[in-house]
Amino acid sequence: MSREAEEWIRLLQLQPHVEGGYYRETYRSEDIVQTVPQRFNNVENNEYVYCTAIYYLLKSGGDKHSSYSRFHRIKSDEMWHYYDGTTCIIIYILNESDGKCEKKLLGRDINIGAQLQLVVPHNTWFAAELLKNDDENHFVLCGCTVAPGFNFSDFEIAKRQYLLPLFPQYEQIINRLTEETTT
Repeated sequence: MSREAEEWIRLLQLQPHVEGGYYRETYRSEDIVQTVPQRFNNVENNEYVYCTAIYYLLKSGGDKHSSYSRFHRIKSDEMWHYYDGTTCIIIYILNESDGKCEKKLLGRDINIGAQLQLVVPHNTWFAAELLKNDDENHFVLCGCTVAPGFNFSDFEIAKRQYLLPLFPQYEQIINRLTEETTT
């Protein structure tokens, strides 16, 4: 039997995330990476730890940002782990090199192609939303592990006007999982 989303938010002390959903960092390694790839911002000024991990939860109902994670990208690979929930998360991965959108399912329903864990490659635009079902109170509790560790200086929220010309065939998904901006 799954715990309700609000109970997980309370028990795990989750907070709203800027990309949408709820999170709490649970691990940040103490060791510092001595050399990171050049794709990282301000390598000289930032210290990168080997690994970070968070709890992450999406839920139906409430404000519009609780059920999805807006398109964003980071400089590290990100591994997602399914823990609990009433449904699956759809993770959309936009590939700038071929203009395609890959859809992956994170969840326990292996029969529909869901995976218990999956990896989003570094520097890839991606977003996530709950797979719709008949339950109005559905949610997914998962974890995300990032290596080298997550650093907000390498986090970028996508602008709709940037993504639409690159991926016009995915206009509905992009419009749903981004916010309109004026700049």
